[in-house]
Amino acid sequence: MRSLIWTFLTLVSATGSFGLPVLNPRTPSTFPKTAKFDLVRKSNTVNKRDSGTTGEYAYGSDGAYLCEILASGQEFLLQFDSGSSDLWVLGPELEDQVTSQHTFYEPGSSASYVEGSTFVSDYGGNYGVSGTVYVDTVTFGDIAVGNQAIGVANQFTGTSDVLKTASYDGIIGLDLGSTTFSSGGATFLENVYEYLDYPVFTTKLTRENEEIGFYTFGYINGTVVGEQEIQYTEVVYTEEGYWAFPSTTFSVGDQQISIPDNIAIADTGTTLILVNDDILNAIYGSIGGNCNVEYEGEQLCIYPSDAEVPQLTFYVGNFGFSLADGDLNDGSAAELGYENWNVGTVQSRGEAPGDILGDVWLVNVYAIFDFTSGSPLFGAVPRAPGT
Repeated sequence: MRSLIWTFLTLVSATGSFGLPVLNPRTPSTFPKTAKFDLVRKSNTVNKRDSGTTGEYAYGSDGAYLCEILASGQEFLLQFDSGSSDLWVLGPELEDQVTSQHTFYEPGSSASYVEGSTFVSDYGGNYGVSGTVYVDTVTFGDIAVGNQAIGVANQFTGTSDVLKTASYDGIIGLDLGSTTFSSGGATFLENVYEYLDYPVFTTKLTRENEEIGFYTFGYINGTVVGEQEIQYTEVVYTEEGYWAFPSTTFSVGDQQISIPDNIAIADTGTTLILVNDDILNAIYGSIGGNCNVEYEGEQLCIYPSDAEVPQLTFYVGNFGFSLADGDLNDGSAAELGYENWNVGTVQSRGEAPGDILGDVWLVNVYAIFDFTSGSPLFGAVPRAPGT
């Protein structure tokens, strides 16, 4: 069973009010204008980067998809998170608090300390990191983004041991909100805007038995799209700047359910799918499930292992994208005392402002995040398993 604690590592609380990025008009430059990140794999029990890991399937032991960036001459494996805004890395003060091998930030000649500036990234109230702020050059692919504010985490809060077993060295936020840095400072998306041929990033996340996935910046991978038409939906305003869109319909098998005014959020930093009660009841009611199983103070949904699961379709605006067979199964519920039951990958969203479509849903699509200033769009095309 995947680490269930990842269910609740969804949203970052950002200080200040949300506003769409205020970005300078792009001007011609000699910078590279596109970049592609092949995901990389990290094990918590062996050397951090075994030779040959780049280009292999990338799925951290905690469910995190990882990409490599360079800052101050150091390589960091970061989780790209479309559900938060801060870019932060581990500081050396946390070295004694983590059990796996990591890179800890040591400012080099390209770095400048921001006097008196602090940050606090809070992940769903479950854990948080805080620390100081530097400005540095961040290199990813062939693109070097200058004057990037980086949080250097020197404190950890929360009862969870998620940071101790995390496979990543930090997080790079890719939503449309503001940073939590007390001195302000542009987010990574705001800074990278001028470097790109087109203000877009895309993600192809894959399952463990599939070929490597990737992120692209500045272009859309036509090979994955093929002859399909990308289905775009306007991003709706949220105070935190999430990649949110209308999602007022859900289908379980042939039954279609209307959920007026509902929104959903595409979040690469969340493993599971977190939804409202209408969807939960429709799914688990159709397969004899039970959504009253207690786990670490939270209620979980489980279902009989022999249940025939109907097709589950989540909507982005007017366009439906279905889970593949087996996607609802998050592993045996035996350790919870329920033999011959499975834990579901679709769980309650709790107090979240919308449904959260995490990696379990994202592996079924090729996702396009268009952050054109003032008019962001979210787009997707179906991705057949194995492609």
